[in-house]
Amino acid sequence: MILAVLTVLLLALAGALAPGRASAQVPDEDAPAGPVIEGADSDREVERATDVVGESDAHKVGVWTDPVEWPLSAIHAIVLPDGKVLTYGTDGAGQELNAFSYDIWDPAKGLTPDSHTTLPVETSTNLFCSAQTVLPWSGQVMITGGDQNGFPGATQFNSVTDVNLFDPSSRTVSRLADSTSRGRWYPTVTTLPSGEILLHGGRLQRSPSTPVLLPEVYHPTNGWRQLTNAESSDVYGSGRWWYPRSWVRPDGNVFILSKGSQAMWSLDTDGAGSLTNLGTYPGKSTSNATPAAMFDIGKILMTTEGGTASVIDVNRRTPTVTPTASLSSYRGWSDATVLADGQVLVTGGASKRQQLDHAVYTAELWNPDTGKWRTGASASKARLYHSSAVLLPDATVLTSGGGPPGPVVNLNAEIYHPPYLYKKDGSGEFADRPTIADLGKVGYGGAFPVDVGAGQKISKVALVRTGSVTHSFDMDQRFMELDFTQSGSRLTVSGPRNANVAPPGPYMLFVIDEHGVPSVGELFRMTVAPPAAAAVQTGNLTIANTDVGGEWITATFKRPFARRPVVTVGAVSRNGGDPAMVRVRNVTKTGFQLKLTEWDYDDGEHMRESLTYLAAEPGRHRLGDVTIEAGAVTANDDLRSVAYAKTFASAPIVLSQVASDFDPTTVVTRLANAGTTGFKVRLQEQEAAVKAGQRHGEETVHYIALSTGLGELDGQRLKVRRMGVITSHKWRRILFRSAYADPGLIVAEQTSKGADPVVPRYRRLTTTTAEVQVQEEKSHDSEVTHAKERLGWVVIGAR
Repeated sequence: MILAVLTVLLLALAGALAPGRASAQVPDEDAPAGPVIEGADSDREVERATDVVGESDAHKVGVWTDPVEWPLSAIHAIVLPDGKVLTYGTDGAGQELNAFSYDIWDPAKGLTPDSHTTLPVETSTNLFCSAQTVLPWSGQVMITGGDQNGFPGATQFNSVTDVNLFDPSSRTVSRLADSTSRGRWYPTVTTLPSGEILLHGGRLQRSPSTPVLLPEVYHPTNGWRQLTNAESSDVYGSGRWWYPRSWVRPDGNVFILSKGSQAMWSLDTDGAGSLTNLGTYPGKSTSNATPAAMFDIGKILMTTEGGTASVIDVNRRTPTVTPTASLSSYRGWSDATVLADGQVLVTGGASKRQQLDHAVYTAELWNPDTGKWRTGASASKARLYHSSAVLLPDATVLTSGGGPPGPVVNLNAEIYHPPYLYKKDGSGEFADRPTIADLGKVGYGGAFPVDVGAGQKISKVALVRTGSVTHSFDMDQRFMELDFTQSGSRLTVSGPRNANVAPPGPYMLFVIDEHGVPSVGELFRMTVAPPAAAAVQTGNLTIANTDVGGEWITATFKRPFARRPVVTVGAVSRNGGDPAMVRVRNVTKTGFQLKLTEWDYDDGEHMRESLTYLAAEPGRHRLGDVTIEAGAVTANDDLRSVAYAKTFASAPIVLSQVASDFDPTTVVTRLANAGTTGFKVRLQEQEAAVKAGQRHGEETVHYIALSTGLGELDGQRLKVRRMGVITSHKWRRILFRSAYADPGLIVAEQTSKGADPVVPRYRRLTTTTAEVQVQEEKSHDSEVTHAKERLGWVVIGAR
């Protein structure tokens, strides 16, 4: 291809890297060994600007730049909110098992060496085959998962739970404190309408191949939440774990196409999540190597193993699949990129997967209006497995990477200029482009102004989410055409109707003139209010015996509350034989003070005990199928009635807690008449004090009522039960029916059948069972036989 460079800086290149250089072991069965490492051709000139004119058919087929050297093989590529491009995936020699560096390319500096900033990953995470997206609330890039290689004693091709953040402003990578619940290699991330991040798919290790069946959602304040009701081998099992193809639907749920089985699914990410089967994708099989792109609201272009293509319309509850024209051939490991005008560009790939002599060099463009493909210009380099392609703000497309493993390892990149950038007169010259002089604030559901150049007639306004691609799948990009009116140089544009059709994050706005020529894209971020902080939290604590009768200790919440919560602490374990209970005070948004106490007649020395707390903002909350109501009252020795804000369908269990220290005398709460509309509560000191006529002063009592059932909290499962069997001073076994890893147990008395003060205790806690009792004090007499009381319990743990 003969290219004339508009703005050129000539640089003498070092000799091309020698062919035949060995790559690391291949990470999958599709790629042969024996790669050749390719940089830019040494006899070509390096271009300072990416703008190139072409030959007479440039307006029909487009134009490629000559390849230029790239600092690494771009297995992963993501367009940043400032228009720069982050790439990573190998080291400078193209070795994927040493992916401890990353590169930031500045397109404004053209394709020159000084346009790159290449830096080491200081967190020691191998970023190879991870997943990435721009966080909508910060503009940082979240990189989840990766490979274990490089860690002491690690095994190649095994996953990690690491989550890293790339900050475009400082150009640094840091480790996020909240790791994922499972290691993931080859996962997908999807930005949800709420701004939360869905992470799903991937596998734990290569041999034996162990898929991760459990999706999870990241919240900037609450951390990771496991979607335990959406754990599925049908969706994420054999072969289906590989970078699942998923997009947010217009109803706010996530559409997933399970490769191989061809099943279509809808994932609801609320609470513990749920999956709905939407039927089967007809026609030839899709695979890991066949790209897809969302080219319009709720419409996805899907290519297949045979080179055929279909449009999946997910705007209705049941998707419709309509065949469209086929590609010129099958293109395994190609990339699909939505262009500024809504056409879909396919680049790279091979008609026989991962075979260099079957590489496809021509670009192909699909027109959504006609449903037909046309052949574009030919690239110089084969882009096979581990290649990438992203739309740039100037409406061109950066293609890079390919390998490792072989048959080539491309340490180079090319830029494709689509036909819409050229005059239609056959001159090969660039067309005059419309310009965006000013862009108003873009929001959901309202109009915003766009000022264009004088005399420019606009035919289309397009909104394009910036790209984030790896392994033939762009996890972020989507396209939509926006309605508008034009009066002179002012456009009045209707914004996207909601975050379901345009999930928050970075976008490019293009205006296209009457000749079909796009402007340079204007970058901005669609924003939503940050997801609300957690209204409910739990935690497990251990209190040493040295704390009893001594100073109060401070417990810090995992995350600050938006409002001061109420705090309840369950029964303590039975390591020490004497009765023990917990007193709480000074509750704030960030934590509370607590102390392990004994009855006043005891010596105050006690063994180390374990306990679990539950904290919630006042009001009603949903934890999956569990409804809770939290509140606070003042109480003394007399029974006080407490009414719920809303009636429960059946009697909940009630957790109550003395949450002040106005009167330092040891005291517990006692409940009565706990039902669907409320309960009664009072304070009770040790029996000797009661019989002596001593009364306790008023204290603040916190309470949390929980409906029985299964729920989700802090990414863990939660089970609430109101015991049908009455419990006395004798130990009684309770069964959780399912395993709860590292469980926390809260046990609370629900009745006051016996007159003597008691505290519930537990022992022998395992993942599936525990033993509980009520324990009397002995201040007045030594007998400990107690009337039968009803208990409620809550178990919380990882699945």
